Amino acid sequence: MLEMRNIDKVFGSGTVNEARIFSDFNLSVGDGEFLSVVGSNGSGKTTMLNIVSGTVPCDSGQIMLGRRDITRLPEHRRAERIGRVFQNPALG
Repeated sequence: MLEMRNIDKVFGSGTVNEARIFSDFNLSVGDGEFLSVVGSNGSGKTTMLNIVSGTVPCDSGQIMLGRRDITRLPEHRRAERIGRVFQNPALG
């Protein structure tokens, strides 16, 4: 199971360009479940994937993979259990 609990993420905090992407965001995906994420440009789809994979840290909240808290694990450690495919193969 993957769980995102009370996730907050702000880019450019305290500036005129501040963008609050997530505020107390929660998501739960059970074992064997399939999830499609759909939204317009700038709605947070890629940021959510970046937070789960560890590319971008969340400002607060918790990410659980099974019973393990992976919130503070670096990206290379999360890659042991999380796979990702980029739209542009040159980026991956």
